[in-house]
Amino acid sequence: MPGAVIATATGVYGTVTQAPQIDKVGAIVKGVPGVKSTTNKLAVQRPIGE
Repeated sequence: MPGAVIATATGVYGTVTQAPQIDKVGAIVKGVPGVKSTTNKLAVQRPIGE
């Protein structure tokens, strides 16, 4: 492949429906080969009507 992008830092932004999902997503992202650090800016937001 001509050219390549190597990401060593990443950010996760958005909402999840349950607090434990925040850590789970962070762990998944940190498990990606080459990712050395991540910023986790996820927030819990319950669906309307809950």
